[in-house]
Amino acid sequence: MNPTSPPRARPRRPWKLIVGLVFLGVIGTWLYQQRATMDRMARMTREMQRQARESANAPGVAELRAFGCNRADITDMRRIYDIVGIADAGPGGDLGITCNIRLGMDEPSCEQVASVYVKAVGEAAQPFTARVRREETNQVLCTEAYARDGSRL
Repeated sequence: MNPTSPPRARPRRPWKLIVGLVFLGVIGTWLYQQRATMDRMARMTREMQRQARESANAPGVAELRAFGCNRADITDMRRIYDIVGIADAGPGGDLGITCNIRLGMDEPSCEQVASVYVKAVGEAAQPFTARVRREETNQVLCTEAYARDGSRL
């Protein structure tokens, strides 16, 4: 009687495990390389948030709100350009004066917004651009550039 040996189990090749490990290695390498980009994006986000807080509390904002702007922002555009890495954004003032209004509110002109701002701060530190924008639709109603004394450029 010939003892029969049990059938040999075929050796398993852990191909799924190998493919998974290679995939994780590729993803890990990619994420490591993207770290500098992610750090830069986080830094830009922090700087933009700081700039937004400052622009909502800048000199002249309270006067623009009292004038009738639902929300007013006074933004140093050069700082924004530095944060996002734009060398030159073209003509226009370096300060952005934005008066946001809602539907049903009186629509001020850019000239009125510039006048209120200049009266509030005396003379602007630099040329500026006045903008009136409707909040709900993001529609810009007017945009005009002004000199430090409030005269149109």
